[in-house]
Amino acid sequence: MKLIILFLLGYFISPIDLIPDFIPVIGYLDDILIISLTIYLIIRLIPREVFQDCRNKAICEPISVKSKWIVTFSIVIIWFIAIYIVLKFLFPSFLA
Repeated sequence: MKLIILFLLGYFISPIDLIPDFIPVIGYLDDILIISLTIYLIIRLIPREVFQDCRNKAICEPISVKSKWIVTFSIVIIWFIAIYIVLKFLFPSFLA
């Protein structure tokens, strides 16, 4: 199963596609098809007991509001830092 997940991540990150993305509609069709079928296969390979146990935990143990805000804040900070670094690289005199 780990190999399938690595394949999916590799295909998703790879700049090489079966059908180039610049072709309208059809270019993204292979991405949607391969990624959705691989996710379906991964879900099917998870044992039923493990899947049901995880689903029950997700229902019975909701995430606290505090942890949601911490994760949200962390993601926003990471995006601001990434935007700052890109702007500093592209326009060094603008942010000086």
